[in-house]
Amino acid sequence: MYRIFLLYAVSGLISLGYQVTWFRIFNDWFGSTTLTFALVVCNFIGGLGLGAFYSKSIADWIAARCALEDRIRVYGVVELLVGVTVLLTVLLQLLPGDLWGSFPYAQTAEGFWRPSLAMSAFQIGAAMICVLLPCIFMGVTFPLICYAFVDASNSRSLPSSLYAWNTVGACTGVLVCQYLLIPGLGHGPTVASANSA
Repeated sequence: MYRIFLLYAVSGLISLGYQVTWFRIFNDWFGSTTLTFALVVCNFIGGLGLGAFYSKSIADWIAARCALEDRIRVYGVVELLVGVTVLLTVLLQLLPGDLWGSFPYAQTAEGFWRPSLAMSAFQIGAAMICVLLPCIFMGVTFPLICYAFVDASNSRSLPSSLYAWNTVGACTGVLVCQYLLIPGLGHGPTVASANSA
């Protein structure tokens, strides 16, 4: 059982590392503003909630498509889907800078230059998808793994122990990502290194 706890701690470490990286990446688009914070946090928490709410449906769908009966194997596929969907963030950064024209800004009445409405709408929508989709799969994992061990002898303490290990991993992920990986590697390589873990 401790192997599962350790794996779920690593999952928490990577998940919160993603959150820190998303916030740093989207600072480049929206600045260090409440919009950036709201986009990342609301979509992160919202995705977790949606994933947890629809966990059984999503897990059953994955099990049927992959012909898996063992819920731990389904959990592994869900974790792989987290990593694959996070790559949308990397792909998003590869879009050409002149996608919206050579100067996609409009001047406000006060004389400030702001991104055009089309560019802003695209950036907000893309940021929401890049965070929400992987977080939906992250949200699937907790109910799925609890269900997988519902018949275990120590299942009464499973939800709280599992959540505690995940929280320790998440806190560690924030610190490692913020103070080691992003300053040492940069945003893109940090996402790639998290996906290879």
